[in-house]
Amino acid sequence: MNPSNFHFTYLTATEEADPIKALRHFCDLMPLQEIRKTLHLWLMETLSAEDTTYENTTERAQLLLTYNQLLSLLDAVYKITYNP
Repeated sequence: MNPSNFHFTYLTATEEADPIKALRHFCDLMPLQEIRKTLHLWLMETLSAEDTTYENTTERAQLLLTYNQLLSLLDAVYKITYNP
C-alpha cells in the first residue's frame, strides 16, 4: 500500500515504526480460536438479522468474501507473529 494513501491509523507511534509489535499485541490478547469464534458469531448474527444492509444476494456474497479473507489474514498474522 502506498503510505500516502493511508491517512488514518489506529497504530501507536511505536507500532507504526515496528508493525510487528501491533501483531504480537493482537495475538497475545486474542487467541486465534477465540477470534475465529467471534468472527463466526458476527457472521451468523449478521446473516440471520432482519433489516440489515446484507439483505440481497450480492451483499451477502460480499460479506462472505470479506469473512473468508479476514480468516486468511488472521492465519497469516498468527503465522508471521509466532513463526518469524
